[in-house]
Amino acid sequence: MNTVKIFIVGPHIKDRYVAMKNFVEKHCAAKWPDVDVEVVAPTDNPKTDSFNDWIFGQIDTCDLLIADLSGFNPNVVYEVAFAHTLGTPCVYVQFPDDNQDEQISEKIKHYFKLSLMAEAGEGPSVTEVTKAELNQGAQDYLSAHLDRFLSGRNVLGQSILSDYYGAFPADAEFMRGLAEGYYRNLLKPVLEADRTNAKLKLIIPDTFETTDAEIDYIKNQHIPGEYTPFPGAVNSLGRPLFFKLHGEDSNAFFYDIPTTILTITKSSKYVKISETDYFSAAVRDALTDKLARKFVAHIWALIKKDRSTIKMPLENLEVLWLSQVVENWHRDESLMNSEPLVRPQGF
Repeated sequence: MNTVKIFIVGPHIKDRYVAMKNFVEKHCAAKWPDVDVEVVAPTDNPKTDSFNDWIFGQIDTCDLLIADLSGFNPNVVYEVAFAHTLGTPCVYVQFPDDNQDEQISEKIKHYFKLSLMAEAGEGPSVTEVTKAELNQGAQDYLSAHLDRFLSGRNVLGQSILSDYYGAFPADAEFMRGLAEGYYRNLLKPVLEADRTNAKLKLIIPDTFETTDAEIDYIKNQHIPGEYTPFPGAVNSLGRPLFFKLHGEDSNAFFYDIPTTILTITKSSKYVKISETDYFSAAVRDALTDKLARKFVAHIWALIKKDRSTIKMPLENLEVLWLSQVVENWHRDESLMNSEPLVRPQGF
């Protein structure tokens, strides 16, 4: 019997994780005793040192994601965006909060008005739950979605991704979430570090008609240098950020390929939901090219907002296609980009 994995994400509030996990486990055991269900939450992570890798590994391998969207937490939006690009069915919940910002509630209703689990005419896909309901086993919305999923009726429905491109499961809005997560956790600490003479190149793959492993291989083969901590830059956990250092002089270039947007490469789930007779490799490449450009545009917008705290001269920051660094690297040269990524005026 194959194990069905259900992964829970949300703001890091332990008692909510516990309440949701206990509810799901009890419901599945009572209603679906013949299904081998594994329920995983961030509290199960055995190694805090690789927390982010572990989180995304769970999302990549889960069959259903339950997301607590309370507060429109940026990390959770980022994680849900990752699940969407993989075509993973999602269920959204929200806990009541006396300090809830009405604008945040409206954002949640707007961006998550549709769900990969939703069926026509169902209305909003986000519902409010309480710990009391979960502890008492009386949460009808979550029960109904679990039953639909475990009964095999989890056909792909509408989402913020399919809403944008129609039948194609890709959306510009989720790129904003990916950009915000990448900027907050990686790029911003580097730009604000006291290393004003450094130069930084962000390298964007020209095409996603390949796997992230292939892109990583090309990067390591053609971009020399060793990974080294960027002086003065640490992530939110206080750990150093590593970049590939090329050269030993004071103006050394630090290379980085934002792995966040590699979520739209040809992973097994992405292929499963996008490989149809209608969408050729060239069409998919054109769509993901638009998404990559939107990712970069969002990065520049975030930089503009934080210019007062940025120490690195912005003329030292370049955003390039991978082919501009290592020449044509893909077997299909027609998928390479000849038009450079736009650098907004004023930078």
